[in-house]
Formats: sequence, C-alpha cells, structure tokens
Amino acid sequence: MLSASGRKTLIQNFLALAIIQGTNFLLPLILMPYLNSSIGIDKFGVVSLIQTVMIFLGTFTDFGFNLSATREISIHKNDAERTTFIFNKVIIIKLLLCLVAFVVLVIIALVVPKFYKDFWGYILGFSIVLGQVLLPVWFFQGLEKMKYLTYLNVIAKIVFTILIFIFVKEPNDYLLVLLFFGLGNIVSGILGIWLAYKQLEKPSFQFPSKAIIQKELKDGWHLFVANFSIMSYIHSNLLILSLFANDYLLGIYSIAEKTSLAMRQILVVLSQAIYPKVCQFAQESHQNLRAFYKKLFIPFFGLYFLFSCSVFIFADFTVFILAKKYIPEAAHLLRLLCFTPLIVGFNIPAYQTLLAYEHQKSYMLILSLGSLLNVFLNLGLSWVFQAHGTAISIIITEIFITVGLHLILHKKHPKERLFV
Repeated sequence: MLSASGRKTLIQNFLALAIIQGTNFLLPLILMPYLNSSIGIDKFGVVSLIQTVMIFLGTFTDFGFNLSATREISIHKNDAERTTFIFNKVIIIKLLLCLVAFVVLVIIALVVPKFYKDFWGYILGFSIVLGQVLLPVWFFQGLEKMKYLTYLNVIAKIVFTILIFIFVKEPNDYLLVLLFFGLGNIVSGILGIWLAYKQLEKPSFQFPSKAIIQKELKDGWHLFVANFSIMSYIHSNLLILSLFANDYLLGIYSIAEKTSLAMRQILVVLSQAIYPKVCQFAQESHQNLRAFYKKLFIPFFGLYFLFSCSVFIFADFTVFILAKKYIPEAAHLLRLLCFTPLIVGFNIPAYQTLLAYEHQKSYMLILSLGSLLNVFLNLGLSWVFQAHGTAISIIITEIFITVGLHLILHKKHPKERLFV
C-alpha cells in the first residue's frame, strides 16, 4: 500500500488537479449568470455549441496522450533522457494534429450553413484547442508534480475571466467570450511548456522521426477511439439537440448540462490523481491495487451520493443563481442529470484497471458501443422529447457503459478482476 510520503504526494496532486479542473469549470459557472444577462440565453447557447465543437477537436489533438503519455512518464520518470524524449514527441505530435484539426474546422465552418453564420466564432474558439494542446498536464501528472503548473494555470484563467466581465456588455460581444477563454488557455499552455523544460534534467529538442510519429499514432489509436467515444456520448448531446431545438432551448439545456459536467470534474480530478499510482500498483501487485480501490472509493462514493442529493434538492435555487431567474425546465433537466456523475464514478476502477494492464481494446469496445448507443437514443428521444429526451439518453448510456466495463473486466480478464 501507499507509504506516508506516497499518500502525501497523492493528496497534493489531487488538490492540484482539483484546482486546475475546478478553474476550468467553475469559472464558466461563475460567468454563467453574467453571460445570460449580458449576451442573452440565445447567444449563450451559441457559445456553448462552439465550445462543444472545440471539445471534439481537442479530443482529436489529444489522441489519448492524457492517458498513454501520463503512463509513460510515470514509469520512466527516473530516466532523464527517456523523459525528455517522451515530452518532445508528444508535444510535436499534438501540434501536428492541431494543424490538421484547424484545417478541418475551417472547411466545415465554410461548408455547413449553421456553422458559417458564426464563422468567426468558430475561428476564435479554436484558440481554446491550441491552449489545450500546449498545456502539458499529462507531463506533470506523470511526474506527480502538479503544484507549480496549478499556480500558473489558475492565475492566467482568472485574469482572462476578469477581462470578460470588463469588456463583454451586449449580445454581439459573444465573440470576445470565446477569444478570452482561448487566450487564457494559450497563456497557460505557454507557461506550462516553459515550466516543463525547467523540470527536465536533460532538456533538449529533437523532432521525432516519421517512423516514431506513425508508431505513436498507431499505438494510440485504441485510446483515441475510446476517448473520442467518451466525448461523443458526453458532448454530442448538445450538437444533436441543436438539430431539433432553437438557440434559446440550447441555452436552457446548457445550464443543466454545464452544472452536471462541473459535478463530474470531481471524478475527473480523482481519476487523474490516482492513475499514476494505479499504474504502479498494477506493475507490483494486483492484490494491493484492489485494497487501494477499496480503501479509497467506499467513503468517496458515500460522500458523493450526499452531494448529488443536495444538487437534486436545490436544483431550482441552483438554476436561479446561474440564470438570474427561475427556469423550471432547466431545474427539471438538472434533476434528471445530477445523478449521472455518480453512475460514471462507479466505472473508474474498471476502466483504470483495464488501461493499467494495457487492455485498451476492451476499453475501446465498451466506450465505442456506448457512444453509438447514445447517438441513436439521442436522435430518437431528442426528436420526440427534445431536451428531456437528451437527458434520458445520457442516463441510459452511462448505466450501459459502467455495467459494460465491469463485465468485460470480470469476464474477459479474470486475473485482473476487482470483485471475487
């Protein structure tokens, strides 16, 4: 099990990741009441849709490195030359993928009428993706040294959030919202790159060969498909709903969805903080890995259940705070969605165990099936029930994925199963 120093490191990295993810999602929540009153719910829906497209492009540029590179760094962190090699190849490949993503975005924004009407919004919004590419969270996560990156990230994000409060005053200023969000990401990313080079014992720059790039893309394919599937069933909901609903309804749904996603960030932080330790335990002893999960997750899920219940009870008040008025439809949607993060939490031990033992194909299979299920359910249910149908499809999908991950781990990989 973890030593005293190991527990201290885990707690420090959990808190650091919590601050980063909390900043990424709490600042938009803090901004939500102001944006709903300044640019209006319609333009808030447009901004939310553009941000959703950027999430998909960001997932493409990440290509699973948030997991694979973190694992590599955590295993080889005592090898200075290997660590530098990993850092260089990942940053270069992500930048190349970023270029591809930008070309694709420009083509889509010129061809698709719904995107073309907000062409410059999508172009400015791409700065969010570029900032995400530059920020090497995976590097510091693997080293288990998140402290200084956290300070830089938070300061940059807060500064650009303040700029939104200063300069965004009317509906046409929605472009500035996207620009300031993106600039916050880019500044954080540049500072993160600088800090990473200071951490390297043998800093150097070497462009990876074509063979290395091809190998990384081939090896990371399964993780990319799995991650893209996750983003599809989490974030395609707003895109699909936009086929059947106007901007105002998109704005109402976004209030509930963004609150649910903010709740979900607690789970993201937890999984990111423990993943390096999970990989190390998988190398040492599966029995210790089981004991680690048991000691950590039983009290965590109890507290998280109480948290979800409180959001359910105070849904009307939460929506009033975020929208500056009572919107019964948004409160009802939030009550439908507020327990989905809890369902997601139950799949963390299963998916991390699959990845720690390099069973990426099994992980990809369940996530891909879940993504397809969500798309088909969403198309049918949102067509009939609009936003409520979207929420119901999310619940069904999350249950399917959580059960599926545990079943495939138990049945296909019995040596690594978590339950006897």
